[in-house]
Amino acid sequence: MIKSIDEALKGTGLTWNQDSEVKNGTIRVRTTLLSSNGYEQVGSWLEIKTGGDPQAIGSALTYAKRYSLGTAFGINSETDDDGEQSQGTSNRAKATAPRTQAPRPQTTKAKPQSNNPDPLISQPQLRLVNDKLTKLSQAKGTNADAEAQRYLAMVHLTKLEELTSSQAVMLINHLDEEIKQVEANKPQQQKSDDLDRWLENRGVTTNV
Repeated sequence: MIKSIDEALKGTGLTWNQDSEVKNGTIRVRTTLLSSNGYEQVGSWLEIKTGGDPQAIGSALTYAKRYSLGTAFGINSETDDDGEQSQGTSNRAKATAPRTQAPRPQTTKAKPQSNNPDPLISQPQLRLVNDKLTKLSQAKGTNADAEAQRYLAMVHLTKLEELTSSQAVMLINHLDEEIKQVEANKPQQQKSDDLDRWLENRGVTTNV
């Protein structure tokens, strides 16, 4: 999967990296997307609790990195070998156990499996994204549609409805951070505007 992603990113200006933490048997992994123009999108932490032994931690860490990476790019990860290893002993025991009766025919049809485990953005997510875009545009004095297109261009999409659920989560986190930065800069700008008005009221002009 890593080879396929790296091949697909050639020429796009996008790269990725991962952070991981292990504390008290609990592992945390997150994937960060980077662009050549300085844009950075940090994904949410994926947390898995283990029994604390090295083998369990290693298996959980491998799985978490693979799943976090696949979720960041909206693709299906490889076969879960770690899960199969935990089931191997049970399957072998069933194969060697004597049969007491013939297996009954299956009457329930298996549900079709989706190739992409990451569904499209949900309606609640879409409403939240639009609310965040509106709040950001009001804080910056820009247009909400322009802010949306700025992000969509980074993921090569044209409409918010084409985002996957994980991409929507990443966008919401990004918008929250950008809104915080804009609002954090407001007090300083407000003080400057207030000073200009105070001076103008006393006949002092600040224009050069």
